[in-house]
Amino acid sequence: MVEGLVGSKTVLRVFPTGTMNVFAKEMGIPYDRLESALEVIDAGKIGEVDLFAMNGAPFVQMAGVGFDAQVIEETTVGSKKILGPLAYLYSASRVLRTKLPRIRVEMPNGEVEKGVAVLVGNGALYGGKFPLFKGADNTDELMDVILFKKGGIPFIKATLRSYAQGGVDPDDPGDSVSYFQAKSLKVWSKRPVPVEVDGELWGRSEEIEFGTTGKTLRVFVP
Repeated sequence: MVEGLVGSKTVLRVFPTGTMNVFAKEMGIPYDRLESALEVIDAGKIGEVDLFAMNGAPFVQMAGVGFDAQVIEETTVGSKKILGPLAYLYSASRVLRTKLPRIRVEMPNGEVEKGVAVLVGNGALYGGKFPLFKGADNTDELMDVILFKKGGIPFIKATLRSYAQGGVDPDDPGDSVSYFQAKSLKVWSKRPVPVEVDGELWGRSEEIEFGTTGKTLRVFVP
């Protein structure tokens, strides 16, 4: 989505459709009326946000390894046309019945934790209005990382807990969840696992590296 803007002076004009709806909400850009979004552009105010990359692919909002990427992978265009957003819930229910691949995550301090899914946020929002990454700030030069350590019932409980609390609390993420901030991150798996970037399936890989691009993204803001 933003590859062509990395390192350029071009300012991103946000038209809130698809993935850009989430980013628009993150930035306070009106997302329900195109005319209002155009007024933001006409006003000419420019902000800058951090820009991170996964295996060289830049992302502006978030990326995921494991569960949520597998849900995207298994959700077909046909099912989305028939079921709309419910297609993702249907795919999620199927993925939850499978054995999620184990992944290893190297923390910023060199320690390694194991889990079944990793979500990396540049902003607070995930999938719409839900502020999953409660400690996120897209101008602090840090990624917010949530690691789900177990699959099955613990994973479901951790997910429900995050929704009940309005996001994952960095100070109290729960027994089966780790929450930390980092400028870089490495993820490994013994077999290729699905990866998504800004809500789009990137592919599968056994080794995934997250890090800063050293650049910021310029965008028209309210």
